Amino acid sequence: MKRILTVLIIWIVLAAVFSSGAAAQTFAISPIYLSKEAAVGQQVDYTFLIKNNEQREHNYSFQILNLQKEYISSLDNKSFSETNFSLAAGNSKKIDLKLKIPENSKADHLSFRAVLKKEGTIAKSLPLNIKINKDYQLTIADYPRDLNLISGENQSFSVTVGNIGTETLKNIKLKFELPKKWLIENINPKQMDLKAGEKGSFNVKIFVPSSQAAANKEISVIAYNQHSQTKILIGSITVKKNPNYFLVILILLIIMIMGTIYYFRRFGRR
Repeated sequence: MKRILTVLIIWIVLAAVFSSGAAAQTFAISPIYLSKEAAVGQQVDYTFLIKNNEQREHNYSFQILNLQKEYISSLDNKSFSETNFSLAAGNSKKIDLKLKIPENSKADHLSFRAVLKKEGTIAKSLPLNIKINKDYQLTIADYPRDLNLISGENQSFSVTVGNIGTETLKNIKLKFELPKKWLIENINPKQMDLKAGEKGSFNVKIFVPSSQAAANKEISVIAYNQHSQTKILIGSITVKKNPNYFLVILILLIIMIMGTIYYFRRFGRR
């Protein structure tokens, strides 16, 4: 009986130790799906929550393993290397992982791991998997990479988008990033549908403010819909000053000079 009681006490102690060790930290992931599906050009987001449930501070490190760097667009606003941090007792930390499936991705699926270490020892390791759906693939087939614009005027150019996947893509739109005060006055059509293998062109009217000095600028564009997004394309823009601007300045300068001469001739010095 004494031996049974001793074994029972040891079992209870060991169970308590292991249960406390299991609760030492919380490592949760949002969304909870470890396997996901994404199209090329699409962004996939994960959020990890690490919580220190122990009574003292610990040093942690978080790392994504077995994933090529070109798929990582952001890891907790830091580089691809390990993210190191300390957590006081009861504190937690959220880590955001953003993945971008490249438009020219050759992989059909991605298998990688999210690893959490505590004091240099692996505490948790989560397997993650993304199936890349290549039925939806959008690309920009033609785009003016060198464009000459005149300040104070608008100009039109075209952007050709292609559906290189196997399924119809609906509600395709363009999105631009422009220098300050520049405007996209019109995009025609606003959106379009493309069947597999089809191409379509958007006519874009851009306006450069008259205050824009002669310079070399850049604008970027992407094509996107709910299933796919192209890579960002950057075009080089050469801005020239409107010749009428210099004519107006010259006329104003002549008027000022003539006014000054007239004033001195009329009133002279007193």
